[in-house]
Amino acid sequence: MGGLGLNEALSLVCLYAATNDSKFEAAAVRWLVRLAVEKSEVRLGTVQLAAAALSELRGKHHEAAVKTLLRLV
Repeated sequence: MGGLGLNEALSLVCLYAATNDSKFEAAAVRWLVRLAVEKSEVRLGTVQLAAAALSELRGKHHEAAVKTLLRLV
């Protein structure tokens, strides 16, 4: 039995963002690194888009950010 998959880890990052948990920043960075390493043929533009969406999880475009991130996994 392993750790969380990318989808599950993203759910946790979104929960941290929604609850203003202090763990959000570190979890978001870890998730971004995992996306870059684990997804086959990931492109720099994808990583940039994911980083921007992660930053917006605590912003006024939260729902759009979540949808964008879900499309990337």
